[in-house]
Amino acid sequence: IKQVIKSNLPASIEHLCAVDGVVWVATFSGVFIVDAVTKTVKKINFANSSVKTPASLQYNFVYRLRNDDLLLSSNAGLFLLKKGNGKLLQLKGVNAADVYLTSFEDAEGRLYISKAFKGFEVYKLSTDSLQSIKQFPLQATIKCFSDTNDSLLWIGTTVGLIKFNKSASSISKIYTTGDGLSNQYIYGVVPDKDFLWLSSNAGISRFSPLDKSVKTFSEADGLQSNEYNTYSFCQTANGEILFGGVNGLNSFNPNSLQPFKAPPALVLSNVLLEDSLYNAGVNYDELQKIAVAYKENTIAFQFTVIDYVNAAAAHISYMLEGYDKSWVQAGNKTFIRYVNLPPANYSVST
Repeated sequence: IKQVIKSNLPASIEHLCAVDGVVWVATFSGVFIVDAVTKTVKKINFANSSVKTPASLQYNFVYRLRNDDLLLSSNAGLFLLKKGNGKLLQLKGVNAADVYLTSFEDAEGRLYISKAFKGFEVYKLSTDSLQSIKQFPLQATIKCFSDTNDSLLWIGTTVGLIKFNKSASSISKIYTTGDGLSNQYIYGVVPDKDFLWLSSNAGISRFSPLDKSVKTFSEADGLQSNEYNTYSFCQTANGEILFGGVNGLNSFNPNSLQPFKAPPALVLSNVLLEDSLYNAGVNYDELQKIAVAYKENTIAFQFTVIDYVNAAAAHISYMLEGYDKSWVQAGNKTFIRYVNLPPANYSVST
């Protein structure tokens, strides 16, 4: 930390936007600018504007449009700050009663603007008016928009990761924990080559849009915490990715990550029959068969994960062939119990 800037700034900093050596700061007490060189702070009073903003206006997000105008999201509508004359325009076509948050402009000039707990809407901007193209009234709050080199837009939300088709203006898929994500609160999305890096309330995940695989990193891997923050992410010019959380900042370069090639070992440590330890006569991990009476129909298995890197992150799947219809995802659960099994031949797979 080189410097802490407190003078003339309120305590509540919602969002930062760097523009030509100046940092625009959205706060609950107005909009400020910070000179990146001198570190001087100035509050913008929009004196040359005909817009009368209420004193209680809270600004949530500052977005730089492709024509260098600034789009300001607030708790009472949307405002456009013109680059040429610094004039503030209150945009028509939106509901001033809504709380507006994250915004994004695609290469075709379409604007994606989110509302607290109400999803997002796609607009076309014309002078001082927003013309609605399509609404997506989700029961969710949008945390970020991030596009890739194809026609896709990836949207981090409080209900999962949205795959959005810009050409068709439609939601293709919402990925959740059921698809392998560690958490459904997605704060940041950073595309890097064939992967998307996601920050959440349960660590950082590397998601592959190609094969839908997920690799999650947790506090045990060196993260500041498993919990991250809204708007707190970026990628530098040299490819380094930064995510900010509740206990600091993580930075890493995906190109320098090397896979750990020794997988965790899963060892059978206990077998219980009718909730009592089964007398195997050998180490449990050496068992090949168990023959029991038909009345002994409650059986349990206890496993131990041997992993010298991050045993807590191990994910276990199991199936009792002949009983389970598919693989059971157990997370890091290592105790499996079956009750009232009908007479049959079974095989345990993990």
